[in-house]
Amino acid sequence: MKSLGIVLTLFMVMLASPFYSQNTDQVKKDFVRTFSVGKAAGMQKYFDGFVNVDLPGTTGLYTAVRSQSQLQDFFDKYPVKSFSMKEDGFTGKKYFLIGSFLSDKKSWNVYILLVPKKGSYCIQQMEIEETD
Repeated sequence: MKSLGIVLTLFMVMLASPFYSQNTDQVKKDFVRTFSVGKAAGMQKYFDGFVNVDLPGTTGLYTAVRSQSQLQDFFDKYPVKSFSMKEDGFTGKKYFLIGSFLSDKKSWNVYILLVPKKGSYCIQQMEIEETD
């Protein structure tokens, strides 16, 4: 239920915000590739500073290195069976990605929120939530 609120909030802000025109094609490709193969290193260049992480078994504000490690731990525990991109867009200048991750054990919704920094984007928030 919490995820529905996040998605609705992101959608409403997206409608009310002006389009922020930075190239996000590479970010999207890296996101899809990372979650399709289960290797957190594919998102390494987007981890910078601190990241608000909400993954199964861990929630908190972590350094970039620790956040990437937490994501890899998730991939190791739940090897990828399939991944599909659901949606991406903007909330003001922030860019969000939403996907659906399926392992042999469970299915998950993936939410990533990135902020513009140094001519690219950095992950500000990362959430992986089990679907019902």
